[in-house]
Amino acid sequence: MEKSFIKGYQPGANITLLNTIYHKPVKNEDGKYTNDSIDIIYKDLDTGEKKMAHIPSPKYTYWVANEGVSVEYPRLCIEKDKVHPVECKYQDIKKSIAESTNNLDFFYDNIRNGNYKENDRLFTIPTVFNADMNIEDYYRWLFSRCYKNEPYKPEILYFDIEVDGINQAGDFPQMGECPVNAVTLVDVAHNRVFTLLLENYNNPLIDEFKKEKDISKQIKEFVKENVGGWKNEKRFGLENFEYKIMFYDEEINLIRDMFNVINVLKPDFALAWNIAFDLPYLIARIYALGHDPREIICHKDFPIADCDYYIDRRAKVFEERGDMAQISTYTVFLDQLIIFATRRKGQRKVDSYKLDYIGGLIAGVRKLDYSDITTDIAKLPYLNYKVFVFYNIMDTIVQHCIENRIGDIDFIFSKALSVNTRYQKVNRQTTYLINRGITDFYDMGYIMGNNNNKHNPKQPFPGAFVADPTKVSDKPKIKINGVPINVCDNLDDFD
Repeated sequence: MEKSFIKGYQPGANITLLNTIYHKPVKNEDGKYTNDSIDIIYKDLDTGEKKMAHIPSPKYTYWVANEGVSVEYPRLCIEKDKVHPVECKYQDIKKSIAESTNNLDFFYDNIRNGNYKENDRLFTIPTVFNADMNIEDYYRWLFSRCYKNEPYKPEILYFDIEVDGINQAGDFPQMGECPVNAVTLVDVAHNRVFTLLLENYNNPLIDEFKKEKDISKQIKEFVKENVGGWKNEKRFGLENFEYKIMFYDEEINLIRDMFNVINVLKPDFALAWNIAFDLPYLIARIYALGHDPREIICHKDFPIADCDYYIDRRAKVFEERGDMAQISTYTVFLDQLIIFATRRKGQRKVDSYKLDYIGGLIAGVRKLDYSDITTDIAKLPYLNYKVFVFYNIMDTIVQHCIENRIGDIDFIFSKALSVNTRYQKVNRQTTYLINRGITDFYDMGYIMGNNNNKHNPKQPFPGAFVADPTKVSDKPKIKINGVPINVCDNLDDFD
């Protein structure tokens, strides 16, 4: 078992990792760089308390072949007794490898010539092992070897925002262009639903809405009816939900309170359907209102405030997306849509990933249809404000019903723990299989090698045949009742 690195906890302590957030070095105005650091967010399962450990200049241990051990080519793994560990600061790992393998001249020449990327080739040296694991995954691995790290039932919060696009310039609001006029948050752990609404004195329908009697009771009845009656209300765990409406004169206070709710409650996961719109829009809107998103979104306990959302623009379909929220909070922000799509990659493709379609497909519950009023969501609050509010609430209810039926977050949380992998990569076979291999080989007495293909220019493999499998001739295929199937005789497939 590894030595403890969480203050106040001995090896074997009953704590479970929720998230790791790595902070890269940042260039200051004087041209110098800050040190890197990593935050470890975990839960004490004995007390139920969620905590954070900030580790400046995190360390990393890689392995180098012992003197006299010949390693002539990159190997998948090597026996532990043939290598020795080398510990260094993670941000100095390339320099450390260069020192350990007598390649310092190569390292410094690349720096002097501005060929920084060329130093990645140090990871391809055959005598160096397990040096290229992602630092967040590495600390997940360390955590799993030191503490119990048992899965538990995670607490989930769902949210959805609406934007007042009545005056937007185009067909769709640009990031931060229009006010956020409604936000609903569903706090499942405490059976509470908060709807935060922006006051608009140019819309007389808001005053009419405020005069509605027993609006919370109306919402509860509306939700019960729209999920299919009291049996489904109970089936989806909605029967004890309480609904609260709050109005705000200032938009920035509405957004601030949204994140105050999240940071006070500290749910394990905050989910939006297509969060790639909601979260970047909120960040951009905070900037547009003249404020710093880090001061509003991040939790005050974190010494370094990161507040970014990275969209994986390399992927053309949701099943391939690897978006990531880098938010300094106790809560992990995930895109519920992407989790749904990536978990089912390889299965029969669904016709649509829109919330309304998936809600109907999985749970038999759909969004509120307002087409009898308008086909333009921007006009809805000015034509029927009550329906607009109920529409926003119902979106989050549909999110909850989907997760209630399929348990994607339970699955991804447990899987991330078992394979020591970041959430955005946990459904990526290449990443999680390598991380699983590192653990399994280590337990069997071996140290895994580096990913040579990752750091080397790709070369054609002599004798390989690469082709689109859909264009392979039917001639070598096995036939059943004269119909060829996609199975061939005498075929070796090394993919």
